[in-house]
Amino acid sequence: MVQTLSEDDASKYSGIILPPGGIALERVEKILIEQALTRFAGNQTKAAHCLGMSRDTIRYRIKKFGIGRD
Repeated sequence: MVQTLSEDDASKYSGIILPPGGIALERVEKILIEQALTRFAGNQTKAAHCLGMSRDTIRYRIKKFGIGRD
């Protein structure tokens, strides 16, 4: 089960620090999708749920970012 946090708690515990030079949100999104897929052994439904998106959305983004293509 996915634990949900309030916005205040999420900002305290996210562990995300904006680098001084900035970072592209698409890069962050790709990294998080890759981590979720690794955590759930490639299970797209579980990874999508963990990230608060639908399976269709994660599939679209996997294709968009070329995740899994070597």
